[in-house]
Amino acid sequence: MTMLTDLAAALSDALDRETAALLQGDYDAAARLAPAKLAAVKAFTEAAVQASAAPLPPDPGLEGAPSPEPGLVVRSDVLERLREAAQANCLALEAALAVQGRVVEVVTAALSAVSGATVGYGSPAPAPTAPFVLSVKA
Repeated sequence: MTMLTDLAAALSDALDRETAALLQGDYDAAARLAPAKLAAVKAFTEAAVQASAAPLPPDPGLEGAPSPEPGLVVRSDVLERLREAAQANCLALEAALAVQGRVVEVVTAALSAVSGATVGYGSPAPAPTAPFVLSVKA
């Protein structure tokens, strides 16, 4: 495999691991995987930029034309896997953000109801006497 192909495969693996954690609702594990994913994105992106800046190889139909540089070619099956991993990761991230939004709405509604909403005949609710606790495990 070429360098760019290896980097695309490594990025696919990182995306797959994060997606699996997100789909299991293990947002803590997904957050811990973020630095590895970002490093894989950076490595692949930098290599792709370098590859795109390299001169194109001569027309292979010409006799004696050299083959492309080893790092400039990515197998199509690896690129397809990367595309699928990126799409699945995007969907999992969007779902996790939606869950986070709903959790924030529930918590803020509960806190506002406890700390100052009107109760009964327009009297304010008493301030909470115990600290508010929220578990972050899904």
